[in-house]
Amino acid sequence: MSARTLLLGSILFSQLTFGADTQRPLLTIVSGPANQTNVSGLIIYKISFSDNVGVTKVHFYIDGKIYKQAVSTYPKLVPSPQSATLDGSVYSGWHTLGFRVYDASGNPSYSQYRLLNFVKVS
Repeated sequence: MSARTLLLGSILFSQLTFGADTQRPLLTIVSGPANQTNVSGLIIYKISFSDNVGVTKVHFYIDGKIYKQAVSTYPKLVPSPQSATLDGSVYSGWHTLGFRVYDASGNPSYSQYRLLNFVKVS
């Protein structure tokens, strides 16, 4: 952090500047089915995250496409934890799930993908 002060007439202006934020958020899968398991019914994943500046975007992915998202504009932040519910009856066979969060500076963090086999229950 550096400070710059400017005296203009009798008014003193101060400006604080911060170095670029390069720290990625920390992302943790709190709960949900393990990798390479059979699933059916409602599937709930919960993730938690933190960052030195704050998280402004959260994406839940299925097969590489955004399934659910939470987005805010800085200084408002997305609260942690976040969860997503999948209806297992909509899917069949093997699918990948992933999670991604972005901080206010745009730094991303990615989870490892979870490969799930959606099976129909009769």
